[in-house]
Amino acid sequence: MSIFLGLGLTQNFSSWDQLFLDDPIQSMDDIKILSFIDVLRAISDSNFKKQNLIISTHDDNFAKLLAIKYRNKSLTQYNFIGYGLQGPLIQRV
Repeated sequence: MSIFLGLGLTQNFSSWDQLFLDDPIQSMDDIKILSFIDVLRAISDSNFKKQNLIISTHDDNFAKLLAIKYRNKSLTQYNFIGYGLQGPLIQRV
């Protein structure tokens, strides 16, 4: 994870300022999850590089914890509800 974050934050080959993390906590225990969120917040708080951070997860508890830890930040959260006749059903929290 640290290599991915380091490469994502320092890359210069694209002007697209997005960092995507797909279920980053699947093999972490509770302490590592809290530490990981603290690292993400530290990156967000720094003026090193401003990027949009997009995290996908199936863990509702992790999503709730992120919402709590980012309550003073600009956080937009979406929940995938399911599929309908028109396609995916997504709800903004």
